[in-house]
Amino acid sequence: MHESVPNNQRSPEEWYEELDKFEQFFRLQAAELSNALAKVKEAKESMGKHKYPKKLSQRHMAVLKWFIDHPSGKHYECAKALGYSPTWISRIVHSPAFQAYSRRVHEKMFCDMAMAKELHFLANVMKRKP
Repeated sequence: MHESVPNNQRSPEEWYEELDKFEQFFRLQAAELSNALAKVKEAKESMGKHKYPKKLSQRHMAVLKWFIDHPSGKHYECAKALGYSPTWISRIVHSPAFQAYSRRVHEKMFCDMAMAKELHFLANVMKRKP
């Protein structure tokens, strides 16, 4: 068995052996760190590629309908009502395709409401005329 020898009494071979052990240990640590960083980078890149859906599905339309029915609703409330995660709802709501479609729906609703108000006004005017 190896006896404990004070540092100043070690032979150069023993020092080199000790240095080799440290070098192997640090190379192993560096390799593990490098692998971990590569996995993080890969996960980050793949998330960036598929961050938003490209097409809208019936589930997305259900989200839009829920927000139309609940104008002051929160994402977590919508998620709970529809059975999805708040993260999924947030990704859908912030996707460019959903934003564009939502804008068109809201514009059409606004135009329809304005037209209905105008028709209602004209009907009332017509009733008043003798």
